[in-house]
Amino acid sequence: ITDNRMHSFIAFSVVIAALAIASAFMLPWGSSFVLPIPSNSSDADDAEESPDTCALPVENKDADIDTNQQPEAATPGSATISRKESESPGKRLYELLFRVEYIALLGWFSVCIIPLQYYVGSIGFQLEEKGDDDGYYTSLFAILYASAAALAPFGGYLADMIGLGVTQGLATMLCAASFFILASYASLNTQAVGLATYGVGRMLVFGMYFSNVGKRFGYANYGLLAGLGLLISALISLVQYPLIALSADGKARQVNLSCGVALVCVLPYCVWLRLRERRGQSPLVATSIRDANRAGADTGNAVRIEPAGDEQDGCEAQRWQGRRQTFMASFLRKPSYFAQ
Repeated sequence: ITDNRMHSFIAFSVVIAALAIASAFMLPWGSSFVLPIPSNSSDADDAEESPDTCALPVENKDADIDTNQQPEAATPGSATISRKESESPGKRLYELLFRVEYIALLGWFSVCIIPLQYYVGSIGFQLEEKGDDDGYYTSLFAILYASAAALAPFGGYLADMIGLGVTQGLATMLCAASFFILASYASLNTQAVGLATYGVGRMLVFGMYFSNVGKRFGYANYGLLAGLGLLISALISLVQYPLIALSADGKARQVNLSCGVALVCVLPYCVWLRLRERRGQSPLVATSIRDANRAGADTGNAVRIEPAGDEQDGCEAQRWQGRRQTFMASFLRKPSYFAQ
């Protein structure tokens, strides 16, 4: 091993160690993904004046429900059913797997992964054909590709502030731009911009996929939902090899343009996801409401759903109050123009 490589490996190891230490402070502590809500005097006064918006009342046509009634003041004839108690884990998982939003997420991720993998497999000889005889820009690509990880916290911040739909759309457009630049006859200096946009876009695509699974579908079945998507996308990504062969046969520009167009074609999914976020539509809450309705229909009682301790329930205000206690929030305050 040469001295240059050894120094590079040591520097990379130091960066990874620094990221691991920073993550220990930035991420929530404990076994729950739900951050605690601060209990200062102002928040306590607000909590007393406003009703609990995280308790989702579900209307039962066979019973009259007082929507302003608090869980502790429920009448003996009413039933308070938590999400965990009202759902069969296997049935709930089955319904999440076949929800339109999860299938759409897998479609978006699978379409993105094919061009992204093809780019890595063909960028070396494509840059060489564009005049990179000494391999300088190929080495630059490796540096830019690894350096994109430094922007991962910013990508997560964007997802929290402006939503998953917008951030996933940004990631898709960055990846598409990298292919259009690669397909152009621009100079190698301009191609370096495409290399940078690819690195950032790829990092955001993977980061937003895992964030989407957790934020939109909860963490009770996070491992299976995320792992199944990785398996399906890995099988579909095998299409990269015929594309690399076509590119090596002199059709690189056509393949690059096709990949860019394919990425643009999945942008409507990002718009659709953003609209669902604005309306407060969540597949996790919808599944819980339906199961509670069924339980209430069987018992003839009024049903109120209480959020489970380890699940997201769409209460954006409470989630933000919890995020203020994290290490990152001390540096990245919520801008005033995001105030609701």
